[in-house]
Amino acid sequence: MTNQSNSMRQFFDNQTCLIVEPSKAFLASIQSCLKSLGLTSTEILVATKYDEAFRMLEKFKPRILVTEYDVEGKNGLTLAEKQQSFHEDQNRITVVVSRNASDSVIAESAEGDVDGFLLKPFSVDDFKKKLLTIIDYKINPSEFLKKINVGRILMQDHKYDQATKMFIDAKGSNEKPSLACFYAGDSLKLQNDLKSALSEFQEGRKYQPLHYKCLIGEFEILVQNKDYAQAHQLIPIIIKNFPLTPQRLIQVFIAAVYSRHFDYLPSYYEQFIKLEHRSPELIKIASVALFTGGKWYLQKDDVSHACDLFDKGLKVVSRELSFLELAINELLRAGAVKEAEAFFSKAAPSDVGTPEFNRLSFKIDQQVLPKNQLLEKARKLAQSGEADPESYKVIVKMFAEEGRVTFTESVIQRAVSSFPDLKTILYEILEEGILKSEVKS
Repeated sequence: MTNQSNSMRQFFDNQTCLIVEPSKAFLASIQSCLKSLGLTSTEILVATKYDEAFRMLEKFKPRILVTEYDVEGKNGLTLAEKQQSFHEDQNRITVVVSRNASDSVIAESAEGDVDGFLLKPFSVDDFKKKLLTIIDYKINPSEFLKKINVGRILMQDHKYDQATKMFIDAKGSNEKPSLACFYAGDSLKLQNDLKSALSEFQEGRKYQPLHYKCLIGEFEILVQNKDYAQAHQLIPIIIKNFPLTPQRLIQVFIAAVYSRHFDYLPSYYEQFIKLEHRSPELIKIASVALFTGGKWYLQKDDVSHACDLFDKGLKVVSRELSFLELAINELLRAGAVKEAEAFFSKAAPSDVGTPEFNRLSFKIDQQVLPKNQLLEKARKLAQSGEADPESYKVIVKMFAEEGRVTFTESVIQRAVSSFPDLKTILYEILEEGILKSEVKS
């Protein structure tokens, strides 16, 4: 057995390898390749679907990952990023395969996350050569990578000043030292020197404009500095070329709102929908961003775009009635009664008939029902005990102006029993209403 084969056995034996490949033909080819190398003690796991692969990564934490670039429309780089959270770079292998030659540029830009790229179709020999090259690179790293590894150890020991110097020194060992720029920037960021960190990330992108780590580093610094306009300029580049994590999508929504790029929100919503795992924070930020965008469009008298964003926001929060109410309030305030009424019909079946639902229904009724029907709805809401302070103010005003003083006083008594602070203002409304009714008569 050659020294290369011995190295491969040493690296692979007693490890777990995950192959993520939807094509049965290529899957069989990769499996055959691994077995032909004599790696009998390597446990080979197989996934043909993205969700299945993600679960296997979390459960088995494989040291070796071979993944298709496009897995059911989702980016295989997210799997590489997940694997990286379990193992140090020098102790893992990540290979990305694809039929699309342009994907190689993106995969290679994910330096530090991806070790190699193979273009389909490839032979068993091609795959073997790629693995041997990667392993040799791991076991016998270049002077550049040696310095990077030393710097990362210094960072783990919180010796950030020494680490930064090591990363800067490493730049002289590589023609395109983007990775060194990233780690120098990351170390400076941990020292709260954001200006210098940003400079390092931007330098790294001069060598490789799509360098993933430097691109994300620059974006996050800009967001942290609240330079949302500059941060937003990077978002189309990121979305076009790389997968978005939930945390990064939060920053994307924030940058879009603060830079007033509300026209981009629908595309960011599509990115939200693609995510398998959506954190409560992401759901909150996405819904607030879409609601804010809707309000902005209403201020521009663009009801159509406002309703589109409100509708997307409602879907983000799974039709929460509280969001529905906020949107309806804005639509009514803008005079978009027809749209508010249509939006109200989207309430979840489980909310129909609840006190919150009935109060919201009353708000819309005030804009669309004839007076006699509206008075009847107001009477029922008051007697049900479901009215809130704002509803009671409207109901008292309505019946007072109709001259129905005795009934209005009974409504006030009911209201004050639940909301004592309303007593003074409701009697003031009653007096004003009586005066108006006398004038009318």
